[in-house]
Amino acid sequence: LPDRRVLWLTRLSAPRGRSAKSMSAAQWEPGEGLARVLRHKGIDLQSLGHFRGGQQWLRPEEALCMVDDGTLLLLHEGAPLSVQAARALLAGRADATGRAATLQLRLSVFTCLHR
Repeated sequence: LPDRRVLWLTRLSAPRGRSAKSMSAAQWEPGEGLARVLRHKGIDLQSLGHFRGGQQWLRPEEALCMVDDGTLLLLHEGAPLSVQAARALLAGRADATGRAATLQLRLSVFTCLHR
């Protein structure tokens, strides 16, 4: 039993996830309330976001869904955000109407439809 426990703990300590270079990247722009795409990787960004001024922008629910899926590296003030930090920053904020609950509902609906 102790050997199995050590093996299990060793497996848990192994790095998981993807390389940051193989993921799309976006910078959260608080003034815009949107994430500006910096690097495109994969096919996810072909059907998400909108273009403005030659730049692709993601809505908060689109960015969070991609962060949850592990396909987007979201940056804020130049530092990468963890899934928890991205949720706190994006989903914890109020939408244009001033209601955070509306954004939570939009995120839930978007995530269900996207997957």
